[in-house]
Amino acid sequence: MRETNYKVDEFIPLINLVTDPGVIVVKADDDRFPDLESFLKFAEENPGSVTIGNAGIGSDDHIATLMLQDRTGVKFTPVPFTGAAPNRTALLGGHIMASAINASEAVQFVESGQMRILAVMSEKRYPDLPDAPTFKELGYNVVSGSSRGISCVPGTPDEIVHILADAAEKAAENPEFVEKATKAKQPLDIQILDDAQKLVDQYNSSIKELHKKFQW
Repeated sequence: MRETNYKVDEFIPLINLVTDPGVIVVKADDDRFPDLESFLKFAEENPGSVTIGNAGIGSDDHIATLMLQDRTGVKFTPVPFTGAAPNRTALLGGHIMASAINASEAVQFVESGQMRILAVMSEKRYPDLPDAPTFKELGYNVVSGSSRGISCVPGTPDEIVHILADAAEKAAENPEFVEKATKAKQPLDIQILDDAQKLVDQYNSSIKELHKKFQW
């Protein structure tokens, strides 16, 4: 990973707006993998043979795949692409066996019958994919996704931080904003100031642990 001239902990999280959970998907017509258990069993019996696409080294999709390996003890072969679109295209073209993507990126392909979701990496089921189980339901502590929000630059005065946080919270509760987020399949996860900071800290802690083990 390239070096940066900033540190994450220098910024001040104002609000987390969305948490888009990761999912593992396969082609809908791939009869080898009707469910997660068959997928994991195949991977366990054929170490390293299962290719899982992601949106690039260090992306949330790549990290999700490493977390899945860590929590299941199964060895996969991650295949990095330059983004979600080529990752998805490679799966639909049969060039890889599975993809790690965000739930919002999978919905239309599941609804059109092109993809099947094996499991969702969230604490509870994704609203637009109510039939897809979570990893936790299936006995695997795999929770990962892409959280998106707004932060203040380092050194912003506390008074300004709180004014901006109040404004951000009101905007996030605006019915028009909620409607647009819902239409875009973006699951709102509104967390303000301290709660947003806790979310950032959780991500950092989890990623550092995985990096020690996998060194991407």
